[in-house]
Parts: sequence; C-alpha cells; structure tokens
Amino acid sequence: MSSSSNREKTIADLTQAMREEFRFFILWGGIVAEEIGLHLTDMITVMYLRERKSAIAGELAEITGLTTGAMTASINRLERAGLVKRTGDAADRRKVVVQLVGVPARFKTLRNSANKDFSKLFSNYNESELKKILSFKQETTAIVKKTIDAFKNKKV
Repeated sequence: MSSSSNREKTIADLTQAMREEFRFFILWGGIVAEEIGLHLTDMITVMYLRERKSAIAGELAEITGLTTGAMTASINRLERAGLVKRTGDAADRRKVVVQLVGVPARFKTLRNSANKDFSKLFSNYNESELKKILSFKQETTAIVKKTIDAFKNKKV
C-alpha cells in the first residue's frame, strides 16, 4: 500500500473515530441529563456555565440553539434542581444573569470516573504530543462551531 493510500485510510479511520466520539459524547450527555431529571440542552447550559461561571440568559439561548422562551424553561428546571440562580444584570435590568451554583453529586461521580480514565490516557503522551492533540481538538471545535453558525445563518 502506498504512503498516499495509508494516509487516506488513516484519515478515513480518524474521521470515523471522531464521528463515534461525537455520538458517544451526545449519548453520555443525554444519559447524565436523564439521570438527574434534566434535558440534554440543560446539560449543555451547565457545561457552558462550568467554563464561565455565569452568563446572560440570551447568550445561553444562543449557544444552546433554544428560543428565549425555551431557555427560560431550561433555566427554571436548572433552578429547581439547585444548579443555577438568576439575578438581574446590574448594568441592564432587562437582562438576566444565570450563575452556576451547584453540580449534582451523581454528575460529579460520573465526571470524576471519566476524568480518571482521561488522566490515565493522557499519561500515554508526552507534552509535545498532548499539545498537538490539544491543537487538533481546538481546530475541530472551531470547524464545528463555524459549521453550526453557517447552518443557523442558512449559509450551508
């Protein structure tokens, strides 16, 4: 097999592995959400807030793809579950700030278990390899975000 054929096969295998990873991350998010009585988009909101600590409700609607009305229902569920609190924006009282205040114990257990496995996996790679993997993941994320934006704006 030529090096060109090897590269094409490796790219095809990598593409398939990425699809499978994506599918399993969606399934995992859905299972965790269901386990704690939430929707998948609620979990996306929680993950986003874990990175940023707080966000404006309109921003959350935009990143989840929900309407503002559906986002309000999501925030209501998250608030009832004790995961978020909402306050008025001091600078603009028309805006609602949503802040992450807790994570369910069951979610922490599942996340900690996965994190142990990921740490073990990371130990197989040196710093240079990890930086290449990080760059690849950041670039694939940017491509997916660009594709979502183009789709939402009907450019694809």
